[in-house]
Amino acid sequence: MISVEEALDRILDRISPLGTERLDLLSALGRVLAEPVVAHLNIPMWANSSMDGYAVRSQETETATPERPARLAIAGRIPAGSAAQRPLGPGEAIRIFTGAPLPSGADSVVPQEDVGVEGSELAVPHPVSPGAFVRPVGEDLRVGETVL
Repeated sequence: MISVEEALDRILDRISPLGTERLDLLSALGRVLAEPVVAHLNIPMWANSSMDGYAVRSQETETATPERPARLAIAGRIPAGSAAQRPLGPGEAIRIFTGAPLPSGADSVVPQEDVGVEGSELAVPHPVSPGAFVRPVGEDLRVGETVL
């Protein structure tokens, strides 16, 4: 029997590093990076929703309870890949989808599973924390950060 160190030496004597090649992103699937990939921009470039739900002002839900939910007028929708047509106004909520930019005036997203919809009105049965379900600017990747 040989030692672990000797076995490792024998193995390493018989192998060498693979060469490198540059590929377009789609051809690189299943490959291993030979060097760090660095972003040159903050990604995402805007605060966005991390859930399908409703963009709200958290302050307007502070006193919400299941018996007395905060009631907000549904003032539009923001699909992923789109931006709000206008800022969120007082007493309003805007339907928002994962990845869509947070509208001006909103500071939180309440998940669709946690609310009730009654006609054009949203019923929020509990307080929503500021920043809830919002991915801030550049949270996923910052300039100069290595992606592995």
